[in-house]
Amino acid sequence: MKKLFEKSYHYSSGDDFDDSEYNVDESIIQFDLDVDMSDFHNVVDVDEHGILNNHSKDEGNDMVDDELEVIATDDYQFAGFHKDDRKRLLKELSKSSTCSHGEVHVKPFQIGQVFKTKHDVKNYMNSHAVATRRSLYLAKNDKIQIRVKPSKVVDGGGLSTRSREKCKGKDVIANKGTYLWAVQISRANENQDWLVKTIQDEHKCLQTRASNPRIPVKALHEELCNKLELGMSLQKVARTKTMVERIISGDYQVQYVLLRNYVLELLNTNPGETVWIDVHPETSLSITTRTFRRICVCLGALKLRFKVGFKDFLGLDGTFMKGPYPGQVLTVVGLDSNNGIYPITYEVVETESTSSWTWFLELLGEDLDLGANSNFTFISDRQNGIIPAIVKVFPSAEHRFCLRHIQENMKKQWKGKYLSDQLWSVVCKIPANSWAKSHFSGRAHNDYLLNSLCEVFNSKLDEGRDKPIITCLEYIREYLMKSLCVVQKEIDKREGLLTPTATTMFEKIKTDSQVARTWQDQYVVNLNNKSCSCRFWEITGFPCRHVVCAIWDKIENGENAPHVDEWVHPCYRLSTWKTMYFNKIDPLNGRSMWPKSDCSFTLLPPKHKTQVGRPKKKRRRGFDEPNSQAGRLCRKYLAVTCSKCHNKGHNSRTCKGQGGSGEVGGGWKLFFSSY
Repeated sequence: MKKLFEKSYHYSSGDDFDDSEYNVDESIIQFDLDVDMSDFHNVVDVDEHGILNNHSKDEGNDMVDDELEVIATDDYQFAGFHKDDRKRLLKELSKSSTCSHGEVHVKPFQIGQVFKTKHDVKNYMNSHAVATRRSLYLAKNDKIQIRVKPSKVVDGGGLSTRSREKCKGKDVIANKGTYLWAVQISRANENQDWLVKTIQDEHKCLQTRASNPRIPVKALHEELCNKLELGMSLQKVARTKTMVERIISGDYQVQYVLLRNYVLELLNTNPGETVWIDVHPETSLSITTRTFRRICVCLGALKLRFKVGFKDFLGLDGTFMKGPYPGQVLTVVGLDSNNGIYPITYEVVETESTSSWTWFLELLGEDLDLGANSNFTFISDRQNGIIPAIVKVFPSAEHRFCLRHIQENMKKQWKGKYLSDQLWSVVCKIPANSWAKSHFSGRAHNDYLLNSLCEVFNSKLDEGRDKPIITCLEYIREYLMKSLCVVQKEIDKREGLLTPTATTMFEKIKTDSQVARTWQDQYVVNLNNKSCSCRFWEITGFPCRHVVCAIWDKIENGENAPHVDEWVHPCYRLSTWKTMYFNKIDPLNGRSMWPKSDCSFTLLPPKHKTQVGRPKKKRRRGFDEPNSQAGRLCRKYLAVTCSKCHNKGHNSRTCKGQGGSGEVGGGWKLFFSSY
């Protein structure tokens, strides 16, 4: 049932948590998604002044000026043609033609067209790529030949792209599909002009919207000055880039006014979804505005199929917003049958506190039909607010703590062997069922000790957390929509009883079962109760090596026993995986087609105070985590050796002819860090 609730809670500020966002432990998540979000675009139309465009283009308008830019051909010559023939060819090139899809195209190339230099060829090709919105690349580029082809081609109606394949230990670009557009430009020797020799010009209207929104201001300034041959200030380029980003991503303040309309469109196009908007209460009913505080979105396609997976396991985590308004993105992520991330719901709140986590968990319980006595298993970090919130909302739940975060917090005070000794003395003060596998229940069917599933999902949302509120929410929803399609393609390729990850994990267990064990390795197996005294089967859902040996013995003795793979818990079966991804997320219409909210209150952006300095967008690293991400070791805390006097403690720029034995002690002690 579609619902839209507006709740007003008295604001209760809790302690802000310094989210460290540690690195993802890829060894935990066996199946990761490769979702292409490069073509994500905003659904909110905003003009260059930040005002929403309500007009739509007339159907009868000529779209040639908006879609294609006619490339000037007067600057180029045609070899082997007289003056009259050249005029005829220029007139023919200026004409437009209509393809089978009804699109209008121009003819920018002709046999015999001459270019003076290779630089002219590349500029002409770049102009053609921008004008036609087609992604082109140089398939051949040497001193006498240039061959241009599209990077996205059509083959039998399907889309194919360039890919890299291994060939005798080398990476080779393999272009799959049939090229319907290509241009061959060559010259006889290096002293002659470039001449268009071959043209394969058949339009299929395969266009691209790819761009580079992350281009630095200095690089953009240099490119514009060289291309336009104009002088402009760096500040003007920065202001223009900001205006363009606002047009593409949307205005931060205006999108809060449209948030209710976006929610109504989301509910209309995706039945079964639930969305809640929380606002700050006002002292007087005569006030016609409300200040935004929180929003929670639970997609129906995901929550309806989560319980089918038989895994009562959810990860909780939060990550900060990067825009001008402060906030946190809280996420709830589960596991599918292939041990892949399965997000359930997401929320944008003012901060991570007991109040926000309690509100979030209460809505989660309502969406998943979880009562106060629910025995779900949660895993999270030990940030402020989440522990008392879980105890309050789900007092019977099993709450695991990410062991890596416990260790990271201890590294700030203890190091070395002393750390190891203190670790066991401190964790004993934490309930054993929160971090020790021996005390886990078998309800979650896994023995995870790290909250990597949430870290994986949060890392996928990095490009959307600096955008306005609707654009950020739409980025998350579109990622989830595409991820379902990516997983479905993998499911269609698979056969057998178990999922790919479960098959790999169980094959290792069966391999270990073939190895002879000592007499001390002896456990009691009960196949009727599906248990073993080692508790591995009970905790993970996979039969341990002792159970596998017992099943094999029954089969060898002629007893009627199912195949060993059938003893794996149903949550790891391929049929369960297919059922979890049966529902799909439907796309949304553009802003002009959204329903209008009849709410009499105008939603305003949250209150915030601009902090001093540039906002930080990079995550805070761990205490002893290296800052280098390029595979190089950090040089921090290493003494510098001067290249002039070969003494330590200074470099050649600050060398003043210091003497000494070359050891640190008598001179300067200069420590620096280079990454």
